Amino acid sequence: KIPLFAIQIALMKNGELILGVSNAPLLRELMYAEKGRGAYWNDSKVSVSSIRELKKSYMLFGGVEYFEKQNLLPNLISLIKETYAHRGIGDFWSYHLLAQGKVDIMVEAQTKIWDIAAFKVIVEEAGGLATDIYGNPVNVNTNSFLATNRNLHQEVLKYFS
Repeated sequence: KIPLFAIQIALMKNGELILGVSNAPLLRELMYAEKGRGAYWNDSKVSVSSIRELKKSYMLFGGVEYFEKQNLLPNLISLIKETYAHRGIGDFWSYHLLAQGKVDIMVEAQTKIWDIAAFKVIVEEAGGLATDIYGNPVNVNTNSFLATNRNLHQEVLKYFS
């Protein structure tokens, strides 16, 4: 009975993600983006935050057990200590908040392409950056995910390299 679920659809053409849609019907939130055309939340254009310092950033992260399975829990904890605020929320809503500029960083140690494909397009069209947690481009084999407001991306990557 928790209304935090969404349907995500993405379109990949010639290996490039070009369209992303995330619909959370019970929250009445529809996010969508097309490469080169911006990102939208319920027909209002959105953009990521402009925060430039980790100590002022708000970070969300996926399941701690996945960081532990990947031997990345110490990395996550080190990063958490440098942020202003943090929560283990995970899932679609984290990316909705990131694209709207309400949080600055979202990181997941284990995921599948169908869970992140739409958000790569949405976050980047909102002005952010999305890669795996090592800085590699997202592709069908990607199994971790880092999405940021772009300003913080390189600094966050240092915690996982």
